[in-house]
Amino acid sequence: KSLLICFEQGFGDAIQCVRFLPLLKTQKGVRDIILVCQAPLKKLFSSITCIDHLLDENEFRKAEIHGIDYWMFIMSLPLCFNVTSATLPNQLPYLSPSQAAQNKWKDRLPQGFKVGLVWKGSTIHASDKQRSLASIKLLKPLWKIAENINFISLQKDAGEEEAQNPPADQPLIHLGSDIQDFSDTAAIVSQLDLVICVDTAVAHLAGSLNIPCWVLLPNYHTDWRWMTDKEDSAWYPKVMKLFRQTANSNWDEVINKVSESLTELINNPTPPSQAIKHTAETTTPNEFNTHIIQLYKQGDIRGALQLSKQALKLFPDNVNLLENAGGFAGMLNEVELAKKYTLKSLAINPNNANTHNNLGLLYKEQKYLDKAQQHLEKALLLNPNHSEAHNNMGLLLQNQQYFDKAQQHFEKALKIEPNHINAHSELANLLTAKKQFSAAHAHYKIALELNPNDVDIKWNMSLLQLITGDFKQGWKNYEYRYHEGKKNKVIMKPNISLPQYQGEDLRGKNILIYFEQDSGDEIQFIRYLPLLKTQKGVRGIVLVCKPWLKKLFSSMDCIDYIFDENEVRETGVQKPSYWVFMMSLPLHFDTTLKTIPNQLPYLSSPKTEQEKWRDKLPQGFNIGLVWKNEPMRGSDASRSLPSIKILKPLWQVAENVNFISLQKGVGEEEAQNPPTDQPLTHLGNEVQDFADSAAIISQLDLVICVDTAIAHLAGSLNIPCWILLSDYNSDWRWMTDKENSIWYPEVTRLFRQATNGDWDEVVAKISVALTLILIK
Repeated sequence: KSLLICFEQGFGDAIQCVRFLPLLKTQKGVRDIILVCQAPLKKLFSSITCIDHLLDENEFRKAEIHGIDYWMFIMSLPLCFNVTSATLPNQLPYLSPSQAAQNKWKDRLPQGFKVGLVWKGSTIHASDKQRSLASIKLLKPLWKIAENINFISLQKDAGEEEAQNPPADQPLIHLGSDIQDFSDTAAIVSQLDLVICVDTAVAHLAGSLNIPCWVLLPNYHTDWRWMTDKEDSAWYPKVMKLFRQTANSNWDEVINKVSESLTELINNPTPPSQAIKHTAETTTPNEFNTHIIQLYKQGDIRGALQLSKQALKLFPDNVNLLENAGGFAGMLNEVELAKKYTLKSLAINPNNANTHNNLGLLYKEQKYLDKAQQHLEKALLLNPNHSEAHNNMGLLLQNQQYFDKAQQHFEKALKIEPNHINAHSELANLLTAKKQFSAAHAHYKIALELNPNDVDIKWNMSLLQLITGDFKQGWKNYEYRYHEGKKNKVIMKPNISLPQYQGEDLRGKNILIYFEQDSGDEIQFIRYLPLLKTQKGVRGIVLVCKPWLKKLFSSMDCIDYIFDENEVRETGVQKPSYWVFMMSLPLHFDTTLKTIPNQLPYLSSPKTEQEKWRDKLPQGFNIGLVWKNEPMRGSDASRSLPSIKILKPLWQVAENVNFISLQKGVGEEEAQNPPTDQPLTHLGNEVQDFADSAAIISQLDLVICVDTAIAHLAGSLNIPCWILLSDYNSDWRWMTDKENSIWYPEVTRLFRQATNGDWDEVVAKISVALTLILIK
């Protein structure tokens, strides 16, 4: 669906909650995001890649916008995601200024340690009197700490006159008057070492940029987002520190605490203040690098980058410093800044293979694949034995589906460096996708011997074990999908104040089953719920599922209470003893190939639901079609058909066959305007949830689809379903080489590509099979 997000309240509110927008696509499956924001924020927010259309409030009033499914306020998003203090999306930074914007202000900022100041908020805010300082004079103790600290005024409107004429003993660089919008403010703040401010939008901006920020808070009427008594912020962890009044209007005590903290920062250097000390001592590049690497090894990447920046002011052409700065900026997802340092390093030494390799990675991150390949090729031309460049080239080629060439580069990396963990792991992933399972297992084994605690390797190995039928080990390793050490978690643990079920005795107990991953996963594994009562002796089952599955699942008798992820209410059942992810149930039932609970159907559609669709279905042999899957899926490019036109041979089998489109979202436009020689009844745009889909499918004679949730739905309803599977990276649940599914026996047939990307042969096989069915 498409969703319009509308701004509300202050600038800080929009900056704070814009973090939720990427999750609308990754977790909610939103197709298009239209954001309406305040005009001063538009340029800043334009760098957020998940936004499809961005309008300021004036443009929105004049625009004619059509085809939007829903709208919502931006500050309703935390409710939409059931946010708790434990599940805040607080990965930083989530905003970044452009390099061009930073360059605009670079020469106006002094050398040394730079502190941005905001001592007054907006006068229109109801609590401004409590949260603003009466005058900059209250901050005077900060100027007494050290001579090499520069104070930068970010005041705009309120407090600007005072900033232009500060007290003589409080020298100040005032930039606020020249700031046009928040992209300017972000460009300045991103080049500061620290921001000290009252509760205003700049606090949220600094936090969103991952820049250290100290916030001065009143005792009376403190804003809800800063909580109470905490010295840090859950919204901006690690970079934000809160200094609170203990008595109303007593700012002197607060500023004394800030002075003490700033003094400690200067005299006992920790990043970024360590840079002050080194700047003053004018150390050598090697000494800087020693401290920089030490910070990196301690896990303080932000501190390492800040110290690198300070060192580069003294030694701007030092290649090692530039390389380090570029690497740390890349780790912090500040890709443009990383490119800036890496390109400068390359300009100084154009024949450095390491630099070309790093630049190739940065371009790959930005999806500039041609440039990425050029630099990786240059790295390998300069150094044919560069194992990292071979590994990175392998990843790039694999993403472009040049699988054989990718394999060659992974193998070259290992020939050069036999203990290259990533090359072993990436080659194993590729070999698994290519169905070369024995070789893949061997490389996973070596990778784990080299790094026994690598969670990602164990997770990837679980997919190999499951697809080859080693369910015993596969289900165990599949648990690593949510392990805290996993770099890219498949799922996140919910914030539930219950113990997670680990195989305890469930007799007479209540258990909460929590959804995960995609709709097809829920439909496939909901089959285990009746067994919790019949085999485990569970008394009560509480199910949390996606909203569009609730109505479908509500027909299951074994479920005592069901609510979707958006509902906040009492379950009405005695507090469950445990909670468990739905896809952990096969592990707890010791499921093997022979013990899969595959009695069909295990879902059903009530007759009343079916009646709603009966008159919309034509007479004759009715076949449901789904040829595209959600584009958000990593493997969608290989498992979706490029167009319905590929299915044209099916229309030539017989005249009395009717084709029903079940496409929802992606592919719907094509379904509404099919080729003239492929007449189609399109129902997908009228489908509201999976209960509707089930009601339609229950009345079909056959479903033909790619690997999507509809395949699992048809199987669960015991409706014949033929599934088109790609040769490369087919999902583990369809196993290999089998023509039927162990999960949906007798009703499901699998039609596999023999050659990667060749759907014509698959469709030809289906045409023959369909002809035989109709003859019979």
